[in-house]
Amino acid sequence: SSLDDIKYVLNPTFTEEHIKNLDSSTKLSRAIDGSLYMPGIVGLNNIKANDYCNVVLQALSHVAPLRNYFLREENYSKVKRPPGDSAYLLVQRYGELTRKLWNPRNFKTHVS
Repeated sequence: SSLDDIKYVLNPTFTEEHIKNLDSSTKLSRAIDGSLYMPGIVGLNNIKANDYCNVVLQALSHVAPLRNYFLREENYSKVKRPPGDSAYLLVQRYGELTRKLWNPRNFKTHVS
Protein backbone atom coordinates (compact mmCIF):
# COMPACT_ATOMS: atom_id res chain seq x y z
CA SER A 1 0.00 0.00 0.00
CA SER A 2 1.00 3.64 -0.28
CA LEU A 3 1.34 3.99 3.49
CA ASP A 4 3.73 1.02 3.59
CA ASP A 5 5.80 2.62 0.82
CA ILE A 6 6.07 5.85 2.82
CA LYS A 7 7.05 3.94 5.98
CA TYR A 8 9.74 2.06 4.07
CA VAL A 9 11.21 5.23 2.56
CA LEU A 10 11.39 6.81 6.02
CA ASN A 11 12.95 3.74 7.62
CA PRO A 12 14.33 1.27 5.06
CA THR A 13 15.27 -2.22 6.24
CA PHE A 14 17.66 -4.72 4.68
CA THR A 15 17.92 -8.49 4.92
CA GLU A 16 21.26 -10.31 5.06
CA GLU A 17 20.52 -11.70 1.59
CA HIS A 18 19.90 -8.24 0.16
CA ILE A 19 23.12 -6.91 1.70
CA LYS A 20 25.15 -9.82 0.25
CA ASN A 21 23.92 -8.94 -3.25
CA LEU A 22 24.57 -5.18 -3.10
CA ASP A 23 28.05 -5.26 -4.61
CA SER A 24 27.12 -7.56 -7.48
CA SER A 25 23.75 -6.03 -8.37
CA THR A 26 23.53 -3.80 -11.43
CA LYS A 27 19.77 -3.37 -11.20
CA LEU A 28 18.59 0.23 -11.47
CA SER A 29 15.73 1.49 -9.32
CA ARG A 30 13.01 3.86 -10.44
CA ALA A 31 12.07 6.96 -8.45
CA ILE A 32 8.49 8.16 -8.22
CA ASP A 33 9.10 10.66 -11.06
CA GLY A 34 10.29 7.84 -13.33
CA SER A 35 14.00 8.67 -13.19
CA LEU A 36 16.41 5.78 -12.77
CA TYR A 37 19.08 5.56 -10.10
CA MET A 38 21.53 3.06 -8.69
CA PRO A 39 21.02 2.44 -4.96
CA GLY A 40 24.06 3.75 -3.12
CA ILE A 41 24.74 6.31 -5.83
CA VAL A 42 22.25 9.03 -5.03
CA GLY A 43 22.73 12.69 -4.29
CA LEU A 44 22.69 14.33 -0.89
CA ASN A 45 21.03 17.67 -0.32
CA ASN A 46 23.61 20.45 -0.27
CA ILE A 47 22.99 22.83 2.61
CA LYS A 48 25.28 25.85 3.00
CA ALA A 49 28.18 24.58 0.87
CA ASN A 50 28.75 21.29 2.70
CA ASP A 51 29.99 19.47 -0.41
CA TYR A 52 33.13 18.25 1.37
CA CYS A 53 31.03 16.57 4.06
CA ASN A 54 28.75 14.95 1.47
CA VAL A 55 31.77 13.48 -0.32
CA VAL A 56 33.08 11.93 2.90
CA LEU A 57 29.65 10.49 3.78
CA GLN A 58 29.26 9.04 0.28
CA ALA A 59 32.75 7.51 0.41
CA LEU A 60 32.15 5.96 3.84
CA SER A 61 28.84 4.49 2.66
CA HIS A 62 30.77 2.53 0.00
CA VAL A 63 33.18 0.85 2.45
CA ALA A 64 31.47 -2.55 2.41
CA PRO A 65 32.06 -3.70 6.03
CA LEU A 66 30.99 -0.31 7.40
CA ARG A 67 28.01 -0.10 5.05
CA ASN A 68 26.87 -3.63 5.85
CA TYR A 69 27.05 -2.98 9.59
CA PHE A 70 24.94 0.18 9.36
CA LEU A 71 22.38 -1.29 6.95
CA ARG A 72 21.23 -3.64 9.73
CA GLU A 73 19.79 -1.33 12.37
CA GLU A 74 19.70 -4.14 14.94
CA ASN A 75 23.53 -4.08 14.95
CA TYR A 76 23.49 -0.84 16.94
CA SER A 77 19.90 -0.07 17.97
CA LYS A 78 20.02 -1.92 21.30
CA VAL A 79 23.23 -0.36 22.62
CA LYS A 80 22.58 0.96 26.13
CA ARG A 81 23.51 4.66 26.24
CA PRO A 82 22.23 7.57 28.31
CA PRO A 83 19.45 9.61 26.65
CA GLY A 84 20.83 12.36 24.46
CA ASP A 85 24.32 10.84 24.22
CA SER A 86 25.80 12.65 21.22
CA ALA A 87 28.05 9.77 20.11
CA TYR A 88 25.10 7.39 20.03
CA LEU A 89 22.93 9.93 18.21
CA LEU A 90 25.66 10.24 15.57
CA VAL A 91 25.69 6.46 15.13
CA GLN A 92 21.89 6.38 14.78
CA ARG A 93 21.80 9.23 12.26
CA TYR A 94 24.66 7.82 10.20
CA GLY A 95 22.89 4.45 10.10
CA GLU A 96 19.68 6.14 8.97
CA LEU A 97 21.53 8.02 6.23
CA THR A 98 23.30 4.85 5.05
CA ARG A 99 20.00 2.95 4.82
CA LYS A 100 18.43 5.81 2.86
CA LEU A 101 21.39 6.05 0.47
CA TRP A 102 21.12 2.34 -0.34
CA ASN A 103 17.30 2.20 -0.41
CA PRO A 104 16.14 0.65 -3.72
CA ARG A 105 12.65 2.14 -3.20
CA ASN A 106 13.46 5.84 -2.75
CA PHE A 107 10.89 8.33 -4.01
CA LYS A 108 13.64 10.66 -5.29
CA THR A 109 17.18 10.28 -6.62
CA HIS A 110 18.58 12.20 -3.64
CA VAL A 111 18.23 12.06 0.13
CA SER A 112 18.25 14.59 2.94
